[in-house]
Amino acid sequence: MDKIINGVSEIFDNMNSYALATCGGCGHQQTAKERARLEPGLSQVFAIQPVPDMGDGEASRATQRGARLLHEGRVDESLKELFEAKRCSPASHESRSNIGCAYFERGDEDAALHWYHEAHRLAPHNSIAVQALAYLEQRVGHMADANWLLVNFLQEVEPSHVGCLRQLASLQQLQGQWAQAANTYRRLLALDPGSAEWSRQLQRCMDSGVGSSDGSTTVDPSAMAGRAPAGVADQLEEARKLRDSGHPAAALAAYKNCLRSAPTHTDALSGVVDCHSDLGNNDAAMEAARQLLSVNAEDPEANLRMAELMLSLGQPAHVAEPYLKRALSGRGDKRLKHRLLCATAEIALAKEDYKQALSSASEAVRMDASIPKALVILGTARLQVAEYAPAVRALTAAIDATSGRQDPASKRCRSQAHAMSAQAYERQRQFPQAIEHAQRALDVFPQLETAHVVRAAALQQTGRTREAALELEAVLQQSPQYAPALLLLGYVQLCERDSRAVNTLEVAAFGTSASGSALGAAKVYLALALDANPERCTRGRPEQVLKEGLAAHRNLQCVWQEIEQGLGVRQPLAAVQKLRGICDLDLNSAQARQLLALLANAMGRTDLARAVANVVRPESAQRPESAQRGGGGEGRGSRPSSVQPQRRAPVNGGLDHSGQQIGGGRASSRDARGAPMPGRGSFTGITPDGSRCGTPYRGRSMSPAHTSMYEGSLR
Repeated sequence: MDKIINGVSEIFDNMNSYALATCGGCGHQQTAKERARLEPGLSQVFAIQPVPDMGDGEASRATQRGARLLHEGRVDESLKELFEAKRCSPASHESRSNIGCAYFERGDEDAALHWYHEAHRLAPHNSIAVQALAYLEQRVGHMADANWLLVNFLQEVEPSHVGCLRQLASLQQLQGQWAQAANTYRRLLALDPGSAEWSRQLQRCMDSGVGSSDGSTTVDPSAMAGRAPAGVADQLEEARKLRDSGHPAAALAAYKNCLRSAPTHTDALSGVVDCHSDLGNNDAAMEAARQLLSVNAEDPEANLRMAELMLSLGQPAHVAEPYLKRALSGRGDKRLKHRLLCATAEIALAKEDYKQALSSASEAVRMDASIPKALVILGTARLQVAEYAPAVRALTAAIDATSGRQDPASKRCRSQAHAMSAQAYERQRQFPQAIEHAQRALDVFPQLETAHVVRAAALQQTGRTREAALELEAVLQQSPQYAPALLLLGYVQLCERDSRAVNTLEVAAFGTSASGSALGAAKVYLALALDANPERCTRGRPEQVLKEGLAAHRNLQCVWQEIEQGLGVRQPLAAVQKLRGICDLDLNSAQARQLLALLANAMGRTDLARAVANVVRPESAQRPESAQRGGGGEGRGSRPSSVQPQRRAPVNGGLDHSGQQIGGGRASSRDARGAPMPGRGSFTGITPDGSRCGTPYRGRSMSPAHTSMYEGSLR
C-alpha cells in the first residue's frame, strides 16, 4: 500500500503548481530557452491578462507585479507572483493563462501547454485560451488537435472571430490544405473586404492548385462523401461481420483497406472509430472521429459518434454537448433517434440532471426495450435516485439482452450492467451479491475500473480493509488519476486516521477530471483530512477547500441552507444527523460533527461554532474506528438511527424497464427480492425532478466514489 500511496503522492507533487513556481529560488532553476517567434496576431494572445479579485485586491496586485517582472525579463520572480495571484483567485482561468504565458516566455512550452490546458478546461469558450492552446498543440505536432480547437470555437462561440480565422487559415496552409485555407481567407475577406493581406493569401492558395485566378475552386471533398468504388460495399460488410463476431483487430484492418479505395467513406471511417474504441486505442479513435467530422461537419451521424465517444472516454459533459446539439438539429432514422436519446440521458447524468436522465432513458426504452445500452442507462439513473428495485430490473434485462452475444458492444453493456447491479446491491448492504456481480463484470471485461472500485467498496464495508486497499492499488497502478478509486482510497484512509489521506485526496480533488458532487465530496473529505493534520497545510486552507467543496456539492448545499437558517444553533445534534444523512456523502458521527464545526468556522458563524462545541459526542462515535466497522458499528455504510427510515419515490412515480408505471407516493419498505431492507438512517437529497427531497430517503443513491463511475466507466 505504501508503494501505491507514494506513487499517488509523486503524481500530485509533479502537478503541484507551487513546485513549478518556486523553482527559481531553490537551486533548481531551469535553463531558459529562447521562446518561439510568434506569428502575426498572436502577440496579444501570449500576454498577461487582468485577474478578477476575490474582494481584497491582492490578485490584481500580484498580477501587476508579475507583469512588470516578466517585462523586465525576470521570469522566475514573475512566476512566483502569478502563482500568488492564482492562489488569491483560485477559480480564475485568467490566472492560469498568465502562468502559461510566463512559461512560454521562458521557452518552457511543455509547462505552458499544461497551464493553457487548465485555462481552457475552466473556460472552453475563451478565445485567448483557445488560440494559445491551439498554437502550442501545433508546436508539438498535434495538428488535428489544434485544428479541432479552432474549428470548434468558430462553430460554437464566435464564427467571425478574426484571430481564430487567421490562425486556422495559417494552420491549413502549413498542412497543405489549400482548398480549406482559401475558404477561410474568403471568410476573412467578407469581414474586411479591403484587406490586402487576405487578398494576397487567397491568391497564394489559389496559385497552389486549389483554384484558378478567376476564383473557381475544385470540388469540395464532402460532395463525394459516402460514395465508393465498386467492391467497397462487400469489404464493408466483411468488416462488420468481423467486428460483430468479436474480432475488432481484423475488422480494423478491413475498414482501413476500404479507406484506401474511398478515403472519405463515412461508413468506413465510423467503423475505424468503433474498432479503435473496442481495442482501447482512445487517441486513434478520437483522430478517426475528427476525420469523420472533417468530411461533413454538420452530419448528425458524425456529430453523434463524436459525442458518444467523448462520453465513453469520460470527458466532461460540456465538451460533448455541442456535438449532441448539432446531431439533434438534423434528421435521422429511428435508430439514430434512439441513440440520441441515450446520449442525452448520459449527458444529463453527468450534469446531475436526474429528471432529464430518467425521462430520456425511459423514452429510449419505450422506443426499443431490446437495446441493452438504454436499459443500462435507465438502471444507472434509477440508482442515482435510490430506486434500487427498478434499477436492478432494468440492469437484469440488459444482462439478459446481451446473453450469448460476443460482439464488443454487447460485452461492454453486459459488464457495465453487472457493475451497476453490484452497486445497487452494495447500496442495499447485500455485500455477497455485490461482490458476485462485480466479479461477473470483471469476467467479461477485466479492465473495467468501475467493477474493481465497487468490489473494493463492498470489501471495505465488511471490514476487509486490506483487501479493499489492494483492489484499489490495482486500479491506480493502471490509471493513477482515476477519480473514483482515489476518492474511495482517500476515504478509507480518512476513516483509518491515516495522514496519507491528504495526498490521496489532493489528487482526487485537484488532479483528476472529477466534477459536480463527486468533486465536492473529494474536497469535503480533503478539508476533513487537512483539519485532522494541521501540520500538512497552511492556516485557513481546510476552510478554503471546504468552501470549494460546498460550492460543488448540491445536496450539501441544501442541508447547509437548512442548518444555517437556525437548525444548527437550536438543535446542533439534529444538524449533525442531517449531515450524516446526505445521500452522496459518507460520514460517520465524528466526521459529521467535525464537518459542521468546519462549516461554521469557514462561513463565519461563531454562534453555530459555539453550539457545535457544546455537542456531546454519542457513545458510538467515541468508540475506536476499528470497533465501528463491520457488522454493527458506524462504518462507511451503517448508520443507526432512532428515526424509522423512509424513502421517497420519484415524483409521479416512474417507469420500469418495460415502460410500465411504478412507484408513486411512498416507496415500499421491501427490497428487490421482497425482503425488508435494513435501516441506514434518514437521508436528504435531490428528487428526480430536481427539487429538494422533503421526506427523508430510506435508502441511498450512489456514494461519492460511485457517483462519477458511470461517466467513462468503460475506459
